[in-house]
Amino acid sequence: MQEIKLIDTPKQTFTINLNGNRIIFKFLYNTISDRWTFDMTFDGTLLLSGRKVLKGFNLIGQFVEISALNLGLIFCEEVEEQGAEPNRNNIPGGVVRILHVTQEEADGASV
Repeated sequence: MQEIKLIDTPKQTFTINLNGNRIIFKFLYNTISDRWTFDMTFDGTLLLSGRKVLKGFNLIGQFVEISALNLGLIFCEEVEEQGAEPNRNNIPGGVVRILHVTQEEADGASV
């Protein structure tokens, strides 16, 4: 399992390795909705654009093109406060985390 960490800035782009694939993430904070969204690019191809960071489900699992890459799961969970939302303060502050797990890790746990 690895955490996808955001810093306290409303626009950030970085590259991480997910299951052997270099993925470029661009996270944007929307002041009106008080939510983070992300774009996801692999090998020059934009896979997702404007995807909201929400709790409770795999953020990339329902997309066939992404599933074919065997990237695993990305999900958002509260850590410190029950009911905490993935907003401007809670994600950079560590109250809510964005996590990546491989399919093998997910199969071995209840995600």
